[in-house]
Amino acid sequence: MEAISKTVLLIVIIVLILVILYLLFKKVKLSSVPPVETIMGRISVKEGIAKQKVYVDNQYEYINSALQKNYPTTPFVPDNREAWFDLENLKAYIVYVERESAKLGLKNLGLRVYSAATFEADGVPRSTYFFWPTNNNGIPKSTSHQKSAMPLGDDVGNSNSDGIDGLNYGGSGRPPAGFP
Repeated sequence: MEAISKTVLLIVIIVLILVILYLLFKKVKLSSVPPVETIMGRISVKEGIAKQKVYVDNQYEYINSALQKNYPTTPFVPDNREAWFDLENLKAYIVYVERESAKLGLKNLGLRVYSAATFEADGVPRSTYFFWPTNNNGIPKSTSHQKSAMPLGDDVGNSNSDGIDGLNYGGSGRPPAGFP
């Protein structure tokens, strides 16, 4: 009987240790997420609406006008003006970039977003966007960025990372989705 109670006590102690380790790990994992206030470049819905309006009233208007002019025999479908990327796929891509960059000894990592185009089934080019990993080896990250996007030229020293693939598996609305 005494052997059974020692075995039960040992099992209870092991279970308690495992529970404590699990809770500590969970706490560490959650505390490693930075506070939302520290995320640079966040914008409000109001700012997003204003930026989207400037784009639609200017660049988007000219892109669609050129598409109509250059492809008059094709029924007009407006160009893309947004892209959707699956969050889990983006997280996996970021892990891939970090892993491959570590293998290459790259530091101060980032992602650059490129505007591009692909020909669709109707033969008309449509806008797409892709991510490409960057690095800035040996140059400390700037902490001077405010809530707005970086001014042009403020990414001096950020180079595209050779030997690491980009990401272009996103979708777009048809017709293009408006904001918000």
